[in-house]
Amino acid sequence: RKKFYYIGRISKCKKETLINHLISKNINLISCFPVFRNSSDKSESTPDSPSTAFRVCLLEPELTNFLNSENWPNGVVIREWTFAAKPTNNNGSNQ
Repeated sequence: RKKFYYIGRISKCKKETLINHLISKNINLISCFPVFRNSSDKSESTPDSPSTAFRVCLLEPELTNFLNSENWPNGVVIREWTFAAKPTNNNGSNQ
């Protein structure tokens, strides 16, 4: 089963740097995308833009190693990704 996680408060880097760090810890990812908070950051960003936060997708068997605090510098925040709620139409049903 796929799991999505937020990684934040890391030194600004490109996704390749994060992917290489995880590979060095024997953690296999399905995907990795930079996360940008400000709308100005989002409009100028690309999937290869440096960031201090990322959304990663990995399989459940990778979680033990991924969540091991010894694999991360002090201060890094890791939590399950929270997807935004789907908008509803006027009659209250999701589309």
